[in-house]
Order: sequence, then structure tokens, then C-alpha cells
Amino acid sequence: MRIEDGAIFVTSGKQQEKYTLQERPSAKSIAVRGEKQNILGEINLEKMLNNLDLSVDLLQVAYNAVNGMKGLQKGVSNLQMRLADTLILSGATVQKFGYKTDDVIYNFIDAYNLLLSSEEEEALEILGDIRDEASAMREDAEKLGNKFQSIADDTEKVLNATIDQNTENYEKRESVIEDSNRMKAEEAALNALKDNLSARLKELNAEYSKLQKQQEKQEERAFALQLTGAILGALGMGVQTAMEVGGVGGGAPAASASAQSAQASLDAKKKERETLEGELKEINEKLSDLEAKLSDEKEQEKRDKLKAEREKLLKQKDDKNDKLKTVKTEYEALANSVKELGSSFEKTGEALSESAQSYNARLDEIFKIKTEIADKERENLVKLAEYAVKISNAVITKDSLDTAISSLVTAIGCLRQVVSHIKDMVAFWKSIETCCETLAGNKTIESVTRVEEKFKGKEDEVSLEKRTRPYKEAAFVRPYFTYLVRWAALHEICAEYTAALSKTKVRLNESIAAPEKTREEHWKDASTLAEGLSAKITEMRKATA
Repeated sequence: MRIEDGAIFVTSGKQQEKYTLQERPSAKSIAVRGEKQNILGEINLEKMLNNLDLSVDLLQVAYNAVNGMKGLQKGVSNLQMRLADTLILSGATVQKFGYKTDDVIYNFIDAYNLLLSSEEEEALEILGDIRDEASAMREDAEKLGNKFQSIADDTEKVLNATIDQNTENYEKRESVIEDSNRMKAEEAALNALKDNLSARLKELNAEYSKLQKQQEKQEERAFALQLTGAILGALGMGVQTAMEVGGVGGGAPAASASAQSAQASLDAKKKERETLEGELKEINEKLSDLEAKLSDEKEQEKRDKLKAEREKLLKQKDDKNDKLKTVKTEYEALANSVKELGSSFEKTGEALSESAQSYNARLDEIFKIKTEIADKERENLVKLAEYAVKISNAVITKDSLDTAISSLVTAIGCLRQVVSHIKDMVAFWKSIETCCETLAGNKTIESVTRVEEKFKGKEDEVSLEKRTRPYKEAAFVRPYFTYLVRWAALHEICAEYTAALSKTKVRLNESIAAPEKTREEHWKDASTLAEGLSAKITEMRKATA
């Protein structure tokens, strides 16, 4: 800035502009544009207002996403209402600021003209009023900054509550999966036991017939039952055997068939487990490769595709882990069932051996076992029916939790951005507060008072030109011009803020007035709106890059 004969010259690059304290500086002038940027500091007014407008959409997505969730829906709704009230207040305040700054600019010019006429008393009265206006504006700006800060703080509280709810839902989901896996394992064990019981009943019927016809072979039959129990017991403990059973009377083929059937069941489960483990290993290798690509990839579009592929693989991994847990549990349950069945065969064989002296006693014992097996089968059928219903309900609950978790994740992302955008508003009002504080501390009044006191009582002795000369010197003109430009810049900021805010207020009111729907419809809307916002944010970033 250069001062010559009361004229001010401001240079920017190769461009130079001339100003005078008796004319209002243009809104597009170098000085006003530069001071506007000084007031805002690092704040991009256009970007900040766009983000504020975006916050309206983000809050609406969050409201839809937490719909039906106790406490959270009300919390987001309150945030929307408070933001609406604060925007109305800020709009009215900035509009008032606009009127005041417009008046102040002309009053500043009028005060300078009075100083050039050596009418310091009248000029000081105007400058004092301007100082008071700036002080009142500083207080209003501080109040608005505090209101936006309060909204940001409460948004963080709702965000934390949403995170807690999501954590609780994950825990519930894990519990449901665990219960479902346990029920599936028990169902599989019951089915395996049912098949074994049926085979056992068939064997006992054959044995019963043979006992009636071949009393002399009762010891061999007892031995066959004990041998079957030993083999099945070993299989139940996970022991691999190639034992071939033969030469043990009429019961030997049945023992071999039971052992082979049990062995086949265990082998099938083992193979299924190994297949799942191999698939998980392959998925983990793909994930590792994707992470490496993500680390090296710089282009955002390719990174987004890689992230989407990673999310797909992570879901496959979760599904495979769930299946692996189920298969492992089924394997253990089946082994226990086979072991239990083997123990039962051994006990039956021992009983037959001990009762070898009484043919009728042996028949009664077998009949009793057949009755118990029939009862056990009926009991198993009832349990299987119950498990079928429970497992179905568990699947429905898990699907519901998965949807809720997906919605909460969306809400969390939205609320995080809202906190950031509202804090931008706090920073804006802090900068306006600082600007008004500077304007309220106008040292021009002190300068004018010193000049007035210097020539007090000497009005007739000193010429008007000499008395007003200090008001044309650089020491006075430079700060006076700075204050004038600062008021002009503040006026332009208020005008831009007011114009952009009206659109945001309308959209926020439309969001608040949106009709209520079912919880599922709100969740679907959250997903749809979130996808649209993602594209909108990408375009905004490109525009401001």
C-alpha cells in the first residue's frame, strides 16, 4: 500500500488500483477481496456453505439409518431441529450485519469528510457509534459460534451413542451365529444318532430273531455287539482304523457295517472341513494381494474398486468362517454320538454275556433295548422339529441385525462428516468474532482525539489546512483505509452467506417435514440417499480441487 497526497494505491501483481477515503471501495477491488480473504483466514466460504448444505442431506440419511432405534432416532431429529433454528438465527443475524455494515461504510466516509472540515467532535461521535456497533456484532458472532459448537458437541454425543449401538448389534449378531451353529450341530448330531439308532434297531431285530433260533450262538452274538461298540467308540474319539471284522458269528457283518457307516460319516465331515479351510486360505491370500495393491494405488477410482472388491472378499470370509464353525461343531457332535452309541453296544454285549445262562433273560434285555431305541427316536423327532424352528428364527434375526448394522455404519459415516462441517461453521463465526473485535478496537478515535487536543483553543491561530493535514498523512490514512476496507469486506461476506443460507434452510425444512415410513423403508431410503451423496461429494471435491 502506498499513500500520496491522501490517495491510496494498492498493487497486486501487475495490477494497481487507486482509492480515496471519500469513496466506497468496490466489492471486486483488490483491497476488498484481499481483506475478505484475511478475515476468513483458511476458510473457503463457498466450500463451507456447500458443506453446510451437504450436512442437511447427511443428517437426513442418518435419521433414516437409525429409524426405529431407541434414543438414536430422537437424537438425530433433535439435531435437525436445532440446526434449523440456528440457521434461522444466523441468517437473521447476518442479514442484520449486512444492513449495519452498509450503514457503517457510509458513516466512515461521512466521518472522514467531517475530519477534513476540522469537525472532530461530530466525527468522533460517528466513530464512537461505529465502535459500539462492532462491539455488539462481536457479541452476536460469539453467541452464534457457541450455538454451532453446541450442535457439534451434541452431534458427537449422538455419534458415540450410534457407535455403541452398532457395537452392541455386532455382539448380538455373534451370539446369534454362535447359538445357530450350536443348534445346527445338535441337529446334525440328532440326525446322525437317528440314523444310527435305526441301524441299531435293525441289527437288534435280526439279533432277536437269531437268539430265538440259535440259542447256542449267544456268546458269539454278545462278542459281536461288544466289538461293534469298541470300533464305534474308537471312531468317536477320532481314531482311524482299518480293522476288518470277521469270523465272529452272526453279529460280525452288522458290526462291520456300523463301523464302516460311522467311518464314512466322519470322513465326509473331515473332508468338508478341509475344503472350507482351503477356501479360507485362498480368500486370505487374495485379501493380502488386494491390500498390497491398495497401498500402491494412487488413483481414487481404482482405489474405490479395490475397496469394493475387498468388502466382497471380507463378506465371503465371514460366511466361510461361519460355515467352518458349524462343520467343526457338527464333526465333534457326530463323534460324540458315535462314541456314545459304541458304549451302548458294549454295555449290551456285556449284558448278554452276563445273562448267557438265561435265554429268556437275554430276549427280554434285547426287547427292552428295542423299546428304548424306539422311544429315543420319537424324542429325537420332537427335538429336530424344535431345532428347525429355532434355526429358522436365528437366520431371520441375523439377517435383521445385518441390515441394522449396515444402516448404523451409514449413520456413523454421515454423523462424522456433520461434526466436521458444523465445526467449520464454528471456525467461521470465530473469524467474524475476531474481525468485529478488531473493528471495535478502532484506534482512529485515539488519533483524532490527539489531533483535536493539539489544536484545541488555537482554532483562530491555525489555518484549516494545517489543522486537517494530519488526516491526510500516511500514519492516519493507512489504518483508516484498512478499517474502511475491512467493513466493506465484511459486508460482502454477509451478502454471500445470506444468499447461500436461504437454499440450505429450505432443504432442511423439507427434510424435517418428510413423511414417516416403516423402519425398513427408512433404512432403504438411507442406502439410496447415501449412494447419491457419495457421487455428490465426489463431484464437489473435483470442483474444489
